[in-house]
Amino acid sequence: MSQNVKQTSSLRQSIAETVITTAGRPVLMVPYIGELSPIGSRILVSWDHGRRASRALADADHILKNAQEIVILTIDEKTNKLDNLDINDDDLEAYFAAKGYVAPKRLRLDSADAGIGNTILNAASDQGSDLIVMGAYNRSRIREWMLGGTSKTLLDSMTVPILFSH
Repeated sequence: MSQNVKQTSSLRQSIAETVITTAGRPVLMVPYIGELSPIGSRILVSWDHGRRASRALADADHILKNAQEIVILTIDEKTNKLDNLDINDDDLEAYFAAKGYVAPKRLRLDSADAGIGNTILNAASDQGSDLIVMGAYNRSRIREWMLGGTSKTLLDSMTVPILFSH
């Protein structure tokens, strides 16, 4: 019987991954275990300064406008690389102000032994977040399948709803 549960869980994740990568729209994934309460007042944005994170931020616009608290989570940030690209923290804060969002709280963490996916989930729990906003699948699907990845970790273990943008 436990084998059937594992197959069902694996199939569900495969469908979820397909929807996220082919929908062309943001996809809100909800944990299948636990009680769902209202979402969108305490949002954690997973931010890596990349294209998918930027798209996720834009896709979440209507939700972010109504948020009471927004936490910008950056993991394993390489500040020297950002300096070379002329990227400043003030840029994101200016964007938030221009969009009329609440001023974001910054959270910088090191993934160390936990891995990036678990670091995101732990941060969401520590911050009391009711929604995670993030870009999905930065690697090709075959690399994700072979090596795993942050998106797959979150799909396997999510504890709060996640708005994925690909």
